[in-house]
Amino acid sequence: MKKIRIPSSVPVNEIFEDFEIKYERYLGEDISATELANIKDAILLLLHFLLPLRIEKHEKTGYFKTLNSKIFNNLTGKKFKVAKDILMDERFPVIECDQKYYEGKSYGYKLIDEYFMKGGSILYESYGKLITKYYRNVDQNRNKIFPKLDFLRRKLTKRITTNGSALDFLDHFFKKFDDRIRLLNSEEFDIYQVEKKRKIIEIVWRNDLGLISDGIFGVTESESCQRFSSVFTRLKRELRHFIEIDCEETVEIDLKSSQPYFLNQILNSDFYDSNNSFSLKSIFAELYNELFTTKRMVKIDNNNFNYILGHPYLLTPHKFNLMKIKDELLYNNIYNDCKIQEIFNYKVNSNYNDSIYHSFISTNNNIKYYIYSDIRLLYNGGSPPLSYMCGKIEDVTDIREFKSMNFHVDFYQHLTDYLGLSMTRERVKERFQLFLNNSGDRNKDFISKCMRRYFPNVNRIVEFFLRVKFEDPQLRLKYKNPFSLLLQRIESYHLLQVGVKNFCDHFPKEPVVTIHDSVIVKKSHQKDMIKYLKDATEKITGIPVRFDVKNSDPFESVDDLINQYLNDCRI
Repeated sequence: MKKIRIPSSVPVNEIFEDFEIKYERYLGEDISATELANIKDAILLLLHFLLPLRIEKHEKTGYFKTLNSKIFNNLTGKKFKVAKDILMDERFPVIECDQKYYEGKSYGYKLIDEYFMKGGSILYESYGKLITKYYRNVDQNRNKIFPKLDFLRRKLTKRITTNGSALDFLDHFFKKFDDRIRLLNSEEFDIYQVEKKRKIIEIVWRNDLGLISDGIFGVTESESCQRFSSVFTRLKRELRHFIEIDCEETVEIDLKSSQPYFLNQILNSDFYDSNNSFSLKSIFAELYNELFTTKRMVKIDNNNFNYILGHPYLLTPHKFNLMKIKDELLYNNIYNDCKIQEIFNYKVNSNYNDSIYHSFISTNNNIKYYIYSDIRLLYNGGSPPLSYMCGKIEDVTDIREFKSMNFHVDFYQHLTDYLGLSMTRERVKERFQLFLNNSGDRNKDFISKCMRRYFPNVNRIVEFFLRVKFEDPQLRLKYKNPFSLLLQRIESYHLLQVGVKNFCDHFPKEPVVTIHDSVIVKKSHQKDMIKYLKDATEKITGIPVRFDVKNSDPFESVDDLINQYLNDCRI
């Protein structure tokens, strides 16, 4: 029989003792041995799903997890209710419900505090065939997700461990944490929340180290962002210091300023025009199709009254007249549209940043028209800004200037100095991340204002992509933030699919651990990995890149880490 990991704090043997008698009202009479075994497996599976792993992300919901009851029922033959009811039986409660329904899933559930706060996990042997079915389903889904990263799953083996100093660090950290808690002023801190957070942190850290020790790495490959995740992805940076491969010391190699560096990829016209492996068409085919298959879409600039069709250039009034020869029907539809006068009469605010974006569908010809408040924000039919009426986008002055930033030294510090800011590097980094991700009111953010002033065309391209939404409802639901996913896919392509893959091809027997924009290898392979990562980026982008080797002593950062957690609980 297959084994499955469940919370070690739950007395499962007691639950299953005299099982048919204790839970007769849920099981019914004359239940078959096969059905009984499957119900026990469903209970084990439900406990498996409620393991206190990655629970810090559920802090806002009180650590309750939502489960997709439909998927659970498909796996277990509609045994979600009986498994849940048995574990919530008032005589021997194991889990609790928040009574809040989450659309498309179920209510939220968690272990009761008696079991939740103890942490730990064990492998428990199944009774029937449901657990085997579950594992088979996981493998099938993995093959459907993103096979290009499957080689990374094979690189995670039991040769990857943590050394004994990791547990020494935990003991040292939580002793100091407890000492700090005893000295806290209850008027400044929510002591209850501090103590709860401290316990949650310990549960998470010890569980993660336990999984690594057992060789359970929890691998997932995301088709949407094309990222590879595992227990190491969520492992606290301080704990990654203790990772060993074949009992040898490791190093973590990190790409400095990865997001602004890979932003450069979308500032090249070849990214949109070509069909090579690192083009938009290859990296994000759905987005490419969304942008380049809108031939009937027309945009009108309300400053200069120029029309734009589904082509990468402005359609001037002269070219508009030539359209009469090439496409007389479309020409007449636009020329005779009763809405044209309304467009011409639209008043543009003198400050284009404060102007309003308009769109409407003409009732006469059913063509969708767009009005922008500035000619430089006007792009063809939803497609990216391939031209600024002055050649390729990489030839534009401020884009060239952005590309020349010191990515190989320290981009964020260089940007701080370039903009003359009196902000810390970390603060600038934080605000720049917002610049790349905030599609709301960007006038309130200082860095966004600076980027608009000093790098106006970089800003416009970013804002263009932040506005992009898929027309197809299913794609819009699947890809809620296309621009964020695009940057993550570009990063994945360069670092994982090319850089790390090349290293693995040359060193096929060497385990590798990846953390999105960083890689962990044996210290003896540090130079080899950096070489393959640099080749995967610089040969394509043409821009020097910086890789840092992180190997700081986590014992030295204990006080800073504790302060970070305490600040979250200030009153």
